[in-house]
Amino acid sequence: YCLTYSQQYDMQNQYTPGITWDTYCINTTQPVEHYSVSRMEIAYGRPYYVDVNSKQNLHADVQQIECSQYDPYSGDEQWAQYVANTNYTHMDQQQEKVQKWIEMGLAEHASIATFSKFSLELMSIAAPLWFIQLANEASLDEIRHTQIAFDIANMFYHGDACLAPNTFPAHEVKVDGDWNKIAVDAAVGGCIGETVSALTIGDKFKLEVSGANEMDASLQRVGGVIVADEIRHSALAWITVKWIIDHHPEVEVAAREWWARELKIRSSEIGNGNSKEHDVYNRVIPSLVNRLWTDTEYETLYQSVIEELQRELGPFAQCRM
Repeated sequence: YCLTYSQQYDMQNQYTPGITWDTYCINTTQPVEHYSVSRMEIAYGRPYYVDVNSKQNLHADVQQIECSQYDPYSGDEQWAQYVANTNYTHMDQQQEKVQKWIEMGLAEHASIATFSKFSLELMSIAAPLWFIQLANEASLDEIRHTQIAFDIANMFYHGDACLAPNTFPAHEVKVDGDWNKIAVDAAVGGCIGETVSALTIGDKFKLEVSGANEMDASLQRVGGVIVADEIRHSALAWITVKWIIDHHPEVEVAAREWWARELKIRSSEIGNGNSKEHDVYNRVIPSLVNRLWTDTEYETLYQSVIEELQRELGPFAQCRM
């Protein structure tokens, strides 16, 4: 059982992305030639930062390809049939919906790289193998999320081609086993970022695709799956931070003052009208921070985080494909 999208999501991003349209028509009966995402700070997945101190996250742009070359999500028969037999090009505001699902798809696409890099970082500090396994499984989750997001974008896109991620930006990565840097990155992108992502998506996940706010069951189920995955990704970050604190108590995130400062900064950056995000920063995450010191076992902490976030979201966060 999953809650309806109308109860869950208004499909608004955590931050306003900068979108430029190189060539487009207001009437979407003609294909959009190219989308360019000039700045993207989206509450989906875990952004890819070359360096934790960098304010710019890397992500691909979007391209058009022949639909015969498009790679939809095929791991679920019900979803595959839904994608093959459904389009929403007759609806109003297709351009806006295409844009939003592209933003989500590119954010999830970048998260594939984030967890690949995170796996290497975990290996560089000899983290437990089951942490590394969870990081690699998270990369696979993000591939599925990317495919699903672009499946939906293409349902709304009225063109002869299909939309897909383009090349990921070329760059160099230094994996140097820096405990403090890895801990801060996991805390900011995972403990804080993924927790906010999971709860804001789960609280607002709504896609109005038919009259009277009636939502398709397949879309409803997919939303629950993505939220459940994001919750597990958040839990991985929390156990990683605890493990690093236990082995290197001198790292920045071992100080409760660090968490208080970071949460205060982030809470001050969001609008007064976003009461849900304020609640996540002021109540939910501080509760999880306390567990870094009260839950002595990593397995216990992992399950505690999952259960606490599931309680925040209800049945919607327990859907499975």
